[in-house]
Amino acid sequence: MNLTSIWRFLIGLAGFYAVWCAILFLCQRAVLFPAGMASAPDVPRPPEGFTVLHFETPGGTVEGWYRPPPGSGPGRAGPLMIFTHGNAETIDTATAEMAAVSGLGYGLLALEYPGYGRSRGRPTRESIGAAVVAAYDRIRSRPEIDPDHIVACGRSLGGAAACILADARPLAALILVSSFTRVQEFTRRYLIPPFLLRDPFDNLSILQRLKIPVLVVHGENDTMIPVSHGRRLRQAAASSRLVLYPCDHNDCPPDWRLFWSDVSRFLDDFRVRPRSAPG
Repeated sequence: MNLTSIWRFLIGLAGFYAVWCAILFLCQRAVLFPAGMASAPDVPRPPEGFTVLHFETPGGTVEGWYRPPPGSGPGRAGPLMIFTHGNAETIDTATAEMAAVSGLGYGLLALEYPGYGRSRGRPTRESIGAAVVAAYDRIRSRPEIDPDHIVACGRSLGGAAACILADARPLAALILVSSFTRVQEFTRRYLIPPFLLRDPFDNLSILQRLKIPVLVVHGENDTMIPVSHGRRLRQAAASSRLVLYPCDHNDCPPDWRLFWSDVSRFLDDFRVRPRSAPG
């Protein structure tokens, strides 16, 4: 192969790579936020005891399903968990199992993302961050909520939303289920330069700044987000605990009773739960 042929090959390879990067740049949000795969009925159908709330954000109105803390009311505020689901889920499909947090004395706000379900807008890092902050600011002002005992729990992509909230507002604790360190970790396998990332979620950097207790839950056999992500998240947080289950990604946690028992132990051991809350 002569020099001219080598240069033609390299120019062709560079052109192919440029086209490849352009395609991935344009399509990355469809992969990261597959809202079309997470269908929801036109009419909200929350579990018993929940009410439908709406939160105004710069990108549009988003929906949340809310159940107050057990036994709370005027003059008797209780703790709250804010839950953010995975990227191929909606609050319609992800709220039922989380409702069991009432057994720990917590209320629950399951928040929808912009562009998902019946919520307006488009999902981006900025719009999701704006949504969780807007929901937090409104819900913490309710008289039945103890603002000093609000916990965020996020699953998979929802862990990134929960991290953004923890970085922007005071929380009592943070729970990450099957979450990742950085989106950048996944782009390497597709040879995408980091500067082309449109939504650079970076949970690792946020955890390094946090001072609150963090519970990291991960599947040992997770084929979508390897368990190494969970281990690194636990190492990044100054005050943290790692709980591993023998499961993959979509079936984590495999035993919800055990999960809530581990959450309860974490809240007690790190003195997060108020004494008045059952457990």
